[in-house]
Amino acid sequence: MKHRNKFIIYVLMLTLILSGCEEEVIIEKEVVYTNVTIPKEIYKSDERYYYSHITSDEYKEIYNQIYDTLTEKSDCIELKISDASTLEKIFRMVIFDNVDLFYVESFKYIQKDEETIKFMPIYYMSIEEIEQAEYEIYSYTQKILNNITYDMDTFTKEKIIYDFIVSHTEYDISSEYGQSIYSVVQNKSVCAGYSFMFKYLCEKVDIPCVVITGSTKEGIYHAWNAVYLGNNWYMVDCANDKDENGEVTYKFFNVTREQILRSYNINNLVEVPECTSILEEYYYKNGLYFEQTDIGRFSDLIHDKQSKSENELVVRCADSNVYDDMEQYLLTDGNLLNIIGNDVSVTCNFDRELLLIFIKWK
Repeated sequence: MKHRNKFIIYVLMLTLILSGCEEEVIIEKEVVYTNVTIPKEIYKSDERYYYSHITSDEYKEIYNQIYDTLTEKSDCIELKISDASTLEKIFRMVIFDNVDLFYVESFKYIQKDEETIKFMPIYYMSIEEIEQAEYEIYSYTQKILNNITYDMDTFTKEKIIYDFIVSHTEYDISSEYGQSIYSVVQNKSVCAGYSFMFKYLCEKVDIPCVVITGSTKEGIYHAWNAVYLGNNWYMVDCANDKDENGEVTYKFFNVTREQILRSYNINNLVEVPECTSILEEYYYKNGLYFEQTDIGRFSDLIHDKQSKSENELVVRCADSNVYDDMEQYLLTDGNLLNIIGNDVSVTCNFDRELLLIFIKWK
């Protein structure tokens, strides 16, 4: 969330053209730094969401040529495209759709003439290093996939993936491979790495998943996911879901577009799924979602926790009106202690942005 992936795009002056990529002599004219995100209505898990939004056959061909170049780990290819900004956008689409291209860092290009651009990928690692990383990625993913069985429902499969990624990854802007799934294997990543690995694993168990990009309300770049469960899309954010004790809070687990927009702005390359359902939202799924003010049900939840010797409760409100009513009754009017008991110490956190109420007692 805090990290921006900077692609270095070189605008070069061509002084001599021979044959072959490595025989070309070039002089750098200008270096332009571009903030490029690395970050697929239903689509099958083996289809490509961003590719499906390309309407031009010409640009689809460019997409496929870039994809082939990257999968073959080639040094360069000449593309029949005139606009470098469009090339950059198509490159990002390839990366967003194909998160297994973990070894691709960025690219540089040469504008050869008005109709041709030479595209030259920049790779994180050598062929030998890629092979080692592939083994590490396989070992990592098997740890998770071995806990998933065919007869599990999609929510359970998704939660196993989500819990593992969140619990075993630290947000670290110094992560060398932060813009790829490999960083998560190394247990340190940024938002792009989290969202890429979540997509990678979801599609391993046939859950359609899309990488979504935008920013925080403060304008900081952020990436997360949209996932398809049942007949609905939901928003998911793995990178921002730990409390101060390192515990998973599920505050962004299968939320609506409306909920995600309370924290982030969506600024995606293509249209994103609507995400209006709450059926698979974590708090709704677990009976902790309040679509209306219901102090009786809230009291029952507290007492049920106490009967099990548990000492905390987190609930989500459907909207600001419900949240305000609950906060007024419980906190402002001082009724929380009447519910929990006056002989206990209570800590509470009312988060209006997330519409969450955290209560802990001892």
